[in-house]
Amino acid sequence: MMNEIIFSSATQLAAAIRSKTLSSVEVVEQHLQRIAEVNPLLNAVVQIRAEAALEEAKLADDALKRDDQIGPLHGVPMTIKDSLDTEGLVSTGGTAGRSSYVPTRDA
Repeated sequence: MMNEIIFSSATQLAAAIRSKTLSSVEVVEQHLQRIAEVNPLLNAVVQIRAEAALEEAKLADDALKRDDQIGPLHGVPMTIKDSLDTEGLVSTGGTAGRSSYVPTRDA
């Protein structure tokens, strides 16, 4: 089932989450597992906020139980390049001069 989840498009995952075929927590867990498998070779994900991602996924699932959706990609995990300011995470923009810059709000 993992390959089915990690190789699905965002719209496929959103539809599965909306229909409750998959939970957002399941999707996040599978993606975190895949990152753990391949990131040592790729070094594509610099900062992993696994606990926060799982908590946010649980909140997304809880919201769906109340029929409360945020938007069309509700519950779908994503990565953000560190060139975009992300609250609470080092956002280098690819420069050494910003190696310890932690924004207080999202771009």
